Amino acid sequence: MNTASREIDGKGRTVRELLAGRKYSIGYYQREYKWQPKQVKELLEDLAAKFLDSHDKAYPVVPGSSHI
Repeated sequence: MNTASREIDGKGRTVRELLAGRKYSIGYYQREYKWQPKQVKELLEDLAAKFLDSHDKAYPVVPGSSHI
């Protein structure tokens, strides 16, 4: 298994940089859907929770240990 794909890149990126050079398609049935602030907030919360959940499992915090 390629372990490089599981590494975390700490370089900050803009949304433009994340999407540059990639092609995404939106299904026809989704084209009329319009995101409201509530849906954006839910998406960001879900992404943050998933990231934190996977990050916590990969790097467990041991109480009483020193952290960088």
